[in-house]
Amino acid sequence: MCGESLLSELSLLTPPRIAEYAVYHNKIDKLLLTNELIDPNEQVKVELWNYDPLLFSKDNKTIDIISLVISLFETEDERIEIVLEQLLEKI
Repeated sequence: MCGESLLSELSLLTPPRIAEYAVYHNKIDKLLLTNELIDPNEQVKVELWNYDPLLFSKDNKTIDIISLVISLFETEDERIEIVLEQLLEKI
């Protein structure tokens, strides 16, 4: 789990409509991916990372906090920025 999906698990933010997951780009068949949203209840957003997202994970299910903050760094949503600052303060 990554992005706003994970952020909503760690805070009071509402989860996004489409769940977000990260995967190491060498571990997935890119031919199976599509940019077309057909059914948000069945589909997920997949972020392709240059390294294994679980490399620094504590629970082997979600990305680490630093990677989460970096992945959402350029977000212009004030709610997300506030939660990211709170997470960094805890570290």
